[in-house]
Amino acid sequence: MIFTTKLRRRLLAGALLLALAVGLILAFDLRTVSTGSMEPTLFGRDPQGRAGDLLLIDRAGYFFGAPARFDIAVFRGAGDGSLRTKRIHGLSGETVQLLGGDLYVDDRLWRKSEAEWERCAVLLFDAGQHPYEGERGYWRRMASAEGSGAPALPQGAAVRWRSRPVRSDYRVDDGAWRAGSYDLRDVELSLSLTGPTGDGRSAIRWERGGAALCELVIARIGAAGQSTLALRIHEQEGLYADASFAWSAGQELRLVLRRLDGVWTLNASGPLELTRAFEMHEENTGDLARSTPGALELDLELLGAGLELARCRVRRDLHHVDPRSADGTSARHRVGPAHFFVLGDHAEDSRDSLSDGDVARGDLLGRVLAVLHPGSRRRWLR
Repeated sequence: MIFTTKLRRRLLAGALLLALAVGLILAFDLRTVSTGSMEPTLFGRDPQGRAGDLLLIDRAGYFFGAPARFDIAVFRGAGDGSLRTKRIHGLSGETVQLLGGDLYVDDRLWRKSEAEWERCAVLLFDAGQHPYEGERGYWRRMASAEGSGAPALPQGAAVRWRSRPVRSDYRVDDGAWRAGSYDLRDVELSLSLTGPTGDGRSAIRWERGGAALCELVIARIGAAGQSTLALRIHEQEGLYADASFAWSAGQELRLVLRRLDGVWTLNASGPLELTRAFEMHEENTGDLARSTPGALELDLELLGAGLELARCRVRRDLHHVDPRSADGTSARHRVGPAHFFVLGDHAEDSRDSLSDGDVARGDLLGRVLAVLHPGSRRRWLR
């Protein structure tokens, strides 16, 4: 009797494990990226023959829920039946168009929510992971600046970092630079400043074509540690943000300055706490989007005050163009019933809805959940 009970328990446990294994096999799948159409979000096979990213695919999600905008989806191509991986941009019944690198839905600029921005943001530079020199040349210290070497700034020193133009090309040094490069204007700058130990002034400027788009100035005056912050958007009249705060030596001031889809935002924490972000919508956004922007440059200048740049990170938005047109603008396109408009993140080298038409709901096989390999790029995809 005891033997029979133990056997039943083991058989039941084995059956449950088998059912779980079958469920996992049916619900999830693995796929290796073979092309560069989703770079720099997902990497395919490189010129040296190394395999592309290994992806974890959720096959069950689209059985129980609807696909969402900016999902990275795996589907079967209607023409040849090959498996492809692209990002969903347009939903059934919508009219979509690409203007100035931005997505327009039903003739209105699609302004990304915070969650959508986090899903789409492309990391260009992170001083917490890479040295200031060498990150694809996107961010470099000025050779003529004083105090070369570490980012810590002794009292009275003047140090400047200046980016090269922030563009949509992504791999310049490894022999895999593909055709197509476009200037960007949707960029986020996150930085942490520690200090100050004396009086001084810091300035962050975004420039396009030699003209300033915006300037953020932080100044400390007097032994009491009183500091001021002022942000001016040069396409608008007057100050965008103006604040005064106490900043003691050793305190870390964290700032996030972003221009995304025609909206400027500034977040601050540390000695200056903003309960909600300063936010301003640009006027005539449609006209701005239809013009070709000049290259965007980020210029960070720290003058004296004994400040230390503890962390600096630069991210950019997705930048989509139609490579068939001279200025990257696509024609207005209405997505068919039960279909989706998809694009590769590397639009200049992608077979997607611009060339092959919309994707039928029935051809969607799953949503990409994570990159499993290589370890250097392992992460969950939001």
